[in-house]
Amino acid sequence: VAPGQVNEVDILRNTHGSPAYTRFLDGLGRLIQVGGQHDVYVGGLEPDEDGNYAYAWWDDIGQMLFHTATLMPTHEFDPACNMKKRHIGNDLVRIVWNDSGVPYRFDTLVTEFQFVNIVIEPHSRGVIAAYSNNLHENEYFRVTVQSAEGMSGFTPIGDFKIASAAS
Repeated sequence: VAPGQVNEVDILRNTHGSPAYTRFLDGLGRLIQVGGQHDVYVGGLEPDEDGNYAYAWWDDIGQMLFHTATLMPTHEFDPACNMKKRHIGNDLVRIVWNDSGVPYRFDTLVTEFQFVNIVIEPHSRGVIAAYSNNLHENEYFRVTVQSAEGMSGFTPIGDFKIASAAS
């Protein structure tokens, strides 16, 4: 979510994010090519149509692919971004990077499969992190978990937690 954005289509049309967002993505997993994958599950993404790259994480037991809106193409023939939403809208858990400066509303991206949002917002003060040789030194984030109405509490986060970028 870029600065000032609150609308679903504006958010889905993003093609890049802040430097902190990019560092966050790099920490989630490995950037893989979607086409020709035989060892990594590509989460239903089709090369070209849904983008050629995705972030994935795996170990000896499991795999996870992240549907990342900024890596998916924004097609001129799809002004409502339904091509992106068909993947992201079917994810039961969403990680939302919020650089908007306003609280992210649970119902910003409306779908039938909306159960949990993990909202991450930059929380560093001033320009402390900008003058460090370590990209993550003094870089902090506010992490909030939002859940659908009627879901019982399932995390130890409470209202929110502050986490370092290294964490």
